Amino acid sequence: MKIGLVIEGGGFRGVFCEGITSFLIDNRIEIPYVIGVSMGAINGTNYLSKQSRRNIEIIEKFLGDHRYMSKRNLVKSGSLFGMDFIFNDIAYTHHPFDFEAFKKSNQDFTIVSMNCSNGQSHYTSNKDNNADQMMWALRASTSLPFVSRKVDIKGHPHLDGGITDPIPVKKALEDGCDKVIVLLTRDIHYKKSPFKGGPLCNIVYNNHPQIRRGLDNRHLVYEESQDFVRQLELEGKALVFRPEKPLDVDRTEKDFSKIKDAFDQGYALASKRKEELLNFIR
Repeated sequence: MKIGLVIEGGGFRGVFCEGITSFLIDNRIEIPYVIGVSMGAINGTNYLSKQSRRNIEIIEKFLGDHRYMSKRNLVKSGSLFGMDFIFNDIAYTHHPFDFEAFKKSNQDFTIVSMNCSNGQSHYTSNKDNNADQMMWALRASTSLPFVSRKVDIKGHPHLDGGITDPIPVKKALEDGCDKVIVLLTRDIHYKKSPFKGGPLCNIVYNNHPQIRRGLDNRHLVYEESQDFVRQLELEGKALVFRPEKPLDVDRTEKDFSKIKDAFDQGYALASKRKEELLNFIR
C-alpha cells in the first residue's frame, strides 16, 4: 500500500499541521508521498529535511520583524511577507534549511501552485525538479493573492495553490497513493464564504481574469474537496487530522501565543492518535 500525506495551507493556521509533521519527525514516521499547498508546502518541505519545529521557531523569532511580515514590505516590494528575506536570509543564514537532507530524502514531494495564465493547478515534483526549482515553486505556492507578487514558473505567473486545489487529495490518488493521511486547518463544521472582492480583483488582476474566476469558485472547490475527504474517511481510505474546534488564529496572526497554541494542539492530537496512525500506515 502506498500511503500519501496531504497538507492543507491556511497561513499561520498551518502551524497546526506543523505540530503533526513535527510529531512524525520526532517519532521517525516517514510517509513515502507528500503533497502540500501554501503553508502546507512549507510544512512538507521541512518534513522532508527532518527539521522538526523549524517553522514555528522562525515565526517566534521573526514575527515582529518588519523584514518578515509588514505593510512596509507590501509597499516596497508588493508582498506582505518578505520573500527574499524568508527564502534567502532565513533559509541560508538565520535559521538554515537543511538542503542536503532535503535532497537525500527518498520521499516523493509535490508542491501545488496556481498557473495564472490558464487558471489551472500546477504541480511541481521533486522527481522532476532540483532543490532550487522546488524552493522557487514553494515561493509561488505561498504567494497569497493581493498581498504577494506573482512568481514566474516556466514563463507563466503563479500564485497560491490553495485557490484551485486547497486539499490535493485527488492528485495524491492520481499519483498512485492507495490511502492518504490528510492534515487540515479547519474544523469539520467549517464553510468557506464566497469571494467578495470581485471589483478589486478586476483592477489588480485585470490582465489575468483566470485569477478572478478561481477566487469566485474557491468556496465551491473547497466544499467539494471537504466532501471528497469525508467520503474517503467513510471508505477507510483517509485518516484525517483536523482541529477539534476552530483555531483562534488569523491568516496573518500577530499574537504568537495563539500561533503556538495551534501548534501545540496539532502535536497533542497526533500524540493522542498515534496508535490509530500507526495502524493506518501498516
